[in-house]
Amino acid sequence: MNETTRARLIAYGVAVLAPAVSLLVRWPLWPVLEDAVPHMTFFPAVMIAAYFGGFWPGLLATGLCGVAANYFLTRQLSTFHFTSVNDVVALILFVLVGTIISGLCEFLHRARRRVVANERRYAVTLASIGDAVIATDNKARVTFMNPVAETLTGWPLADAIGKPLVEV
Repeated sequence: MNETTRARLIAYGVAVLAPAVSLLVRWPLWPVLEDAVPHMTFFPAVMIAAYFGGFWPGLLATGLCGVAANYFLTRQLSTFHFTSVNDVVALILFVLVGTIISGLCEFLHRARRRVVANERRYAVTLASIGDAVIATDNKARVTFMNPVAETLTGWPLADAIGKPLVEV
C-alpha cells in the first residue's frame, strides 16, 4: 500500500472515529444539556476530520455527526421525522458550517502542497545553477548552498545550514 492510500485511509478513519468520540463525550453531558444544542459537541469532530483529511473526510464527518446528533440526541430517537422548525434549521446550519470548515481546511492543504512544490522547484533550480549560490534567512544564516558553493567554501551543506553567512 502506498503512502497516499494509507494517508487517505487514515483520514477517512478519523472522519468516522471522531463523530463516535464526540458522541461518547456528549452522552455524559445529557443531564445538563438534555436535547439542547445537540450539534455543538460535534464541531470539534468535523474540525479534526477536515484538518487531517481535507474536504471530503470533513464532509463525511459532518454528515455522520448530523445523523448522530439527530438520531441519538434529539427526541426523534427512532425516526428521522423532524418535530420542529428549530431542529431543521439547526441541522442545516450545522451542515453549512461543517461544509465551510471542511472547505477552509482543504484550502489549507492545497496551500501547503503548493508551498512544498515551490520549495522543491526552487531548490532544484538553485542547485543546478553553475555559479555558487548561497541562500540565507533574514538573520543572514545559511539555509541553502548549491554544490558549487559547497566546493568554493569547503563547507558541506549539512554543516553550513543555520550558521552565520560570515562564518561560512
